Amino acid sequence: MEQSGRKLSTELSGLTCSQIEQEQSGIAEKAQHHGASIKSSRQRNQVAGYFSAFFLPALVAVKQNSSDKEALDSLQMRWDVLTSAAKVKHCPFNPDIVFRGAAR
Repeated sequence: MEQSGRKLSTELSGLTCSQIEQEQSGIAEKAQHHGASIKSSRQRNQVAGYFSAFFLPALVAVKQNSSDKEALDSLQMRWDVLTSAAKVKHCPFNPDIVFRGAAR
């Protein structure tokens, strides 16, 4: 199958619309979990950032969430691939399945 002028991989062309939707649903749940973890650290990081202007060791309290951020990046890339495959296969759009990473 063609994907924007390219062929879909064997893996993607073998997926049904139902399988794509199921995988996207799992990705959405994982993204929500990682996004919540990042969001929960945000206030703590902001407070630590303010105090670090006066007290440098406060920077130690900052949580980077790098593993959560890397996981979100990976999930976003897979989501995009699945979305492209769904479009090529003319799968119906399910508005209940939405990718939400770290909320602002």
